[in-house]
Amino acid sequence: MKDHEELARLIAQQYLLPHSKNQHYKTLLKALLKQACVPVALPEVKDLETCIAGIKSDKIKEDKAAKEAQKGRQYCCPLMGSSSVVVTKTCLDGFPDYSRLTLRDV
Repeated sequence: MKDHEELARLIAQQYLLPHSKNQHYKTLLKALLKQACVPVALPEVKDLETCIAGIKSDKIKEDKAAKEAQKGRQYCCPLMGSSSVVVTKTCLDGFPDYSRLTLRDV
């Protein structure tokens, strides 16, 4: 089994991944999967479907985490005279974080 996983990694690195930026890469993967699944029985196809669904789920989690990290933490700034003014954490880079400061600390 490990030999087959290594073979798959080598095939992907050598022949597939160099074309990943091509606009027809998705078509290539679909056609490859379709041809490779011709001799495969239904239970194995269902297992492949589950594997691809897991990959999709991981991609969704990565995308969501990236969006949250990009958004940054937001702070309202009442000193500006309007509670609608929002300052993002990226705007505050380099300044100390006083958001957890209590009266006892002052």
